[in-house]
Amino acid sequence: MTAPPQGQGFQIDTVRLVVASFVEAMHAFAGQRYQQQLAEVTCVGLSWIVEDRLAGVNAPEWPALCEQLLDSMQGEKPQGFAEALRGYDGMATLAAGVVDLAREHKVDLAEFAVALTQAGTIARQVAKIRQEQPKS
Repeated sequence: MTAPPQGQGFQIDTVRLVVASFVEAMHAFAGQRYQQQLAEVTCVGLSWIVEDRLAGVNAPEWPALCEQLLDSMQGEKPQGFAEALRGYDGMATLAAGVVDLAREHKVDLAEFAVALTQAGTIARQVAKIRQEQPKS
């Protein structure tokens, strides 16, 4: 993956698009036990697809991409995780939608791809903060 541009933060449009893409991925897996992990991996896959399109390479089909994503994951994968990830069939639609949105709003796709890979880290940090807050 490429590093984010030095000396500048992400444009607000990029941040908004990443958040919207992450939320859409979460909704795609609504009701499944590993919803957040699935959404995180989907965002990484989406990042790879955007990078491939920028490089002029045909992105792999989702089943093949799933295998690459699963192979790249560190640590133990929960039982049922791989099957749930392979069962997601909305990647082509999601990828085409975010690329169109990025172009429409003049969001830098390279910056977007990098931001997507960081979406999972941010989501985990937010989830941890929420768990640590006392329930009122």
